Amino acid sequence: MFEYLARDRRRLRRGTRAFAREVSIGEACVFVAHGFQWDGSNNVWLTRARASFVMQAGPCFDLRPRTLWNRLMGAASRSATIDPYFDAFFSVRTPSPNDTWSALTTRARTLLACSFEDARLISDGSMVTLWREAEFGREADGDAAAELVSEIVSFQSSA
Repeated sequence: MFEYLARDRRRLRRGTRAFAREVSIGEACVFVAHGFQWDGSNNVWLTRARASFVMQAGPCFDLRPRTLWNRLMGAASRSATIDPYFDAFFSVRTPSPNDTWSALTTRARTLLACSFEDARLISDGSMVTLWREAEFGREADGDAAAELVSEIVSFQSSA
């Protein structure tokens, strides 16, 4: 019986290892860290992916998940809606909306809405950082975070 219980416990832990690594995707080099962190009251899984823009410059923005209150009231942080599905989950603050929406490609918006609906994405014009805190994390979160950040930092790299 104890072997049976231990087998189920091992199955639950599979795919939840902490790691820190450098991932090269295309021309982007993404640093991904995934693991437990003490937030002052309990342990949380923190997934962080960061990379510099390939062209050394990009748009500045602060993308945050919308609160439940904002979702219910329908309050938007910007007047022009480009993707209503994306706007239902996130609010974006940016001084250059056209460049920001060019950097947030359809693939990047899909990854954010599907995998990181509770994440925060920040760009200071030279580096993009994705932060996600959760009660439970899987290694696949790190791979998706690296793909998302590399998609954004490759903004205008074809030029």
